[in-house]
Amino acid sequence: MTKDKGEDFMNKKNKVYKNEKAITLVSLVVTIILLLILAGISIKNLSNTEIFNKTKEAKEKSEISTEEEIIHINIISTNSNRYSEKEIKKLGTTLYDKNLENGEKWDIVVNSNTLEKYGTGWNYIPKGTEIEDYGKTKYYWVANYDTGEIKQIDENFAELSYKSSLAVTDKLALNIDATNAEDNEWDGIIKYGDVTYSKENKSLYFDGDGDYLELSKKADFSNGFTFEIYANLDRILYYNKSRQIGSGLFCKLSSLEKECTQAMRFGYADAGMICKLNGWSTWQGYGERIKTSSAICTIDENNPGYEQNKDFYLTIVYKRYDENNPQWTEKADKFEYYINGNLYGYTYYGIDSYNEGCESWNTDTAHFYLGVCPWHDPGNLYYLKGNVYCSRLYERALSSEEVQKNVKQTELYRQVIQ
Repeated sequence: MTKDKGEDFMNKKNKVYKNEKAITLVSLVVTIILLLILAGISIKNLSNTEIFNKTKEAKEKSEISTEEEIIHINIISTNSNRYSEKEIKKLGTTLYDKNLENGEKWDIVVNSNTLEKYGTGWNYIPKGTEIEDYGKTKYYWVANYDTGEIKQIDENFAELSYKSSLAVTDKLALNIDATNAEDNEWDGIIKYGDVTYSKENKSLYFDGDGDYLELSKKADFSNGFTFEIYANLDRILYYNKSRQIGSGLFCKLSSLEKECTQAMRFGYADAGMICKLNGWSTWQGYGERIKTSSAICTIDENNPGYEQNKDFYLTIVYKRYDENNPQWTEKADKFEYYINGNLYGYTYYGIDSYNEGCESWNTDTAHFYLGVCPWHDPGNLYYLKGNVYCSRLYERALSSEEVQKNVKQTELYRQVIQ
């Protein structure tokens, strides 16, 4: 009996030991599986971040090194064949410093953040430049063919050249740039009064007492327009001889002394008047910050959005009615007002009223005038007093992106030339 009990005890003990061993083995297997899963996740994360990034970085470094070597080979080939019959062209655009000697051929690249620039002695090789037996470049470069020096530059660099102070040239009807007047290149512009070029400010200075410019040039504004002026005014409003308050920026009409009802006029007069395009408007009402009252586009609270003795960049965009645009809330043309590239306000204007005005502007007899504008009555002239860096007029409505591009490019251009 005792023996049987002993055997039972041992059998039970062995059974428990086997069960515990089995449980331990299962736990070990589960633990190993969990570790493998975690290891797999870690490896996957590593491959998606560090390994991927390092591979990408290594590939980019290899591409840059290869591209630099290709440019270096071109420099050697060009210099070695300089005096032979076989001509090997330099890559990209040959750069020239901005000075009187280089005249109209000056061309530079400049960093918009640091103003670091490259000119005479360098060639600008932008991304996408075609190189024989290699293809198109993937990066931006400057190369000196005399010293063999090659530098990779980033996308903050922009190319500036003669008459390239603006980014948009399509449908440009008028471009008055003060820096062109530095070399007395007035390009058919007639000066009145004592308009002078200021070397210190790189601007045209109008003294506010009979100073203005006149240019006879035909243009078609049937599809809308864009007017720009970059300036710093000594005054915004003043009383002229008629004892009425106002100021003049720009106008297009047949005569300053005759009827000006259908003239294109920009400036600033009493009641916040900023623009007149005809003697009447079939659409009247409020947009945002600007209203159309009778024939006048008026800014609320007598605030033109800019201050005297401060640089400002004013852009007025006139868009023709687009019935296919679902965002067009009124059956009328749209008038947009930008300050320093930012939309300041807008209103609408009568379609028929604008068409009638175009009949007057789109003629050979309607001249451009900068620095003067008639308000209230024919011959009641208001003059601009201050510095004008540039003024432009387009035969179309620029997009908001194009407005911002022009502002950015022009401001960068001025930073460089100063």
